[in-house]
Amino acid sequence: MNQAPSEALPSIDFSIIVPTFQRPERLRRCLAALSSLDYPLDRYEVIVVDDGSHPPVEPLVRDAVGSTVTCRFVRQHNQGPGPARNAGAAQARGRWLAFTDDDCAPRPGWLSAFATMFRKEPTALLGGHTVNALRDNVYAQASQDLVDYLYVYFNTAPGRARFFTSNNMAAHRETFREVGGFSPTFMLVGSEDRELCDHWREAGFPLVPVAEAVLDHAHNMDLRGYCQQHFTYGRGAPVYHRLRVERGRRENKGRTPEPLSFYARLVCFPLQKNGWLSLRGWHGAALMVLSQVAYVSGALRGDDPRPRRPPQT
Repeated sequence: MNQAPSEALPSIDFSIIVPTFQRPERLRRCLAALSSLDYPLDRYEVIVVDDGSHPPVEPLVRDAVGSTVTCRFVRQHNQGPGPARNAGAAQARGRWLAFTDDDCAPRPGWLSAFATMFRKEPTALLGGHTVNALRDNVYAQASQDLVDYLYVYFNTAPGRARFFTSNNMAAHRETFREVGGFSPTFMLVGSEDRELCDHWREAGFPLVPVAEAVLDHAHNMDLRGYCQQHFTYGRGAPVYHRLRVERGRRENKGRTPEPLSFYARLVCFPLQKNGWLSLRGWHGAALMVLSQVAYVSGALRGDDPRPRRPPQT
C-alpha cells in the first residue's frame, strides 16, 4: 500500500469542487444531489467555482443548499473548467478532493466509495463510474458510449489504468498539489483531464477505478453541441502532445497516437453494445465517426486563437 502524504489532519474529509458556467438549473440539481449524500454532513464541503457566469450564480448556490451542507463560493474570469478546478482546490480544506461537474448528480454512496478506496490507495487518482441520465438523447448517449469505450480501452489491465474523466474523479489534496493539478495551459481547449492522468502516472502515483462511485450525467445536447464538444477536445490535442514532448514523452508525440484498430473498435462499440441489427447501434456508430471527424477538425485548428468555451464532460 502506498504511504499517505504527511500533513496535519484536516478538519473535514472531502472538498467537492464543482466548476460552473452559465448552467444555473443544472447546477441546482447537482447541489441538491450533493446535499443528499450518505456521508456525514460535517465531514465534507462543497466549493462552487463560478467561471465567469452572467449573472453570477452565488445567490442560486446559497438558495440551493441552504444550511444543510457547508458550501463556499469562488468566482473567476472565464478561463475554462481546468483552471476553475485548480481555483477550487486552492481553497479546499478537506483531506481529499472530489471533482464533478454542474450537470452531474452523484448518487448517495459516491463519497463513501471514494473514502473506502483512499484507505487502501492514499496517493491514487480515483475515477468513478458515470451513467448517462438522458437515455433518449442520442447525442448524450453517444458521448457516454465514447467515454465507456475509452475506459475499456485504457483501464482494463489490472493495476494499469490510464485515463479518467474530470467530472468523476478524486485525489488526495496534497498529492494533487504535488503533481501540480490541472495544467493551466488548457484554458479554452479540452483534454486537461487526459494530461492530468498522464502527469499523475509519470509522478509515480497510480490511477485506480472505483466502480461504486456512481453519478448520473445529464449533458443535454443537440447535433451542433455534440460536434462542438468533440471539436473542442480536438483543439486540446496539440496542446496535450506538446506538453508530453516537453516532459520528455516523445514516443507518442504525433497527433494520432493510437493504432487504427483503436478507431475501428470505437466505431463498432455501439453496435456491440446494442446489437448489430439495432438501429440505435448504427446511429451510435455513425455518431462515433462524426465525433472523430470533429476531433480531427479541432486538432487541425488547435492553434486558432479565437476563444471557444470547452465542454464540461
